[in-house]
Amino acid sequence: MDSKSIVGDNVWVQVPPSAPNDPERQRTLGVVLISEWFRMYTFIKTDHTVCMRFEEVFKIDVNSKTEKKGNLTYLSWAWAWAEFKKVYPDAKYSVKKFDGLPYKKDDGVGAIVYTEVTAGDLTYEMWLPVMDIRNNAILQPKMTDINKTIMRCLTKNLAMFGLGLYIYAGEDLPETDKDFHPITEKELSEFWDVQNVKKTIQWYENQLGLRFDEWGAEECESVRAVLKEQKEKRKQVALKNKRVEG
Repeated sequence: MDSKSIVGDNVWVQVPPSAPNDPERQRTLGVVLISEWFRMYTFIKTDHTVCMRFEEVFKIDVNSKTEKKGNLTYLSWAWAWAEFKKVYPDAKYSVKKFDGLPYKKDDGVGAIVYTEVTAGDLTYEMWLPVMDIRNNAILQPKMTDINKTIMRCLTKNLAMFGLGLYIYAGEDLPETDKDFHPITEKELSEFWDVQNVKKTIQWYENQLGLRFDEWGAEECESVRAVLKEQKEKRKQVALKNKRVEG
């Protein structure tokens, strides 16, 4: 009689040809059944633990630790990492290197960084282009831009485990010009009748604490409101002077 095989998930055990009540055959069957039960128990327990931890991390309220700049919402990376380590004490992260540099750059499209986070039995990687506050790629980024982007990428990487995931909801939706029109120098001079555009931009930069190319929807709306008020005042003064002359 040929030997037979007992088949489990990815488990093949040769069973010697013997009678059904043979002790050796029964021991082999017992080992296989116990191994399969333990494997399935471990799988179910691990999967349940992963789900429980995701829910635990996802429920952490990050709203008080975020900051709005232009069109983007930033979460403090130091706070995010500290909170994440409370749930995953063994967590670790790494920054991908390219020829020794922590970023990959193309003069035509800009630079991008990559991070990887391992926690428990899970590993997720994330990537993020070096951008300004308007979500536009910075073609010639400074090292400070790259450093900030790496830490933002790490924070976004943690969102894959659930932390602050809702912050990124909708970011993959297409943007339209209808949503946001950045202020341009042409708009300042032709529509708002600004005489010294460079000086005006510099003044608003000091007031807002942001470079002109970093102004988002909120900043542009505020500046336009002031410019509109100033334009109306100039019109009123012009009308008043015209009446006086008439």
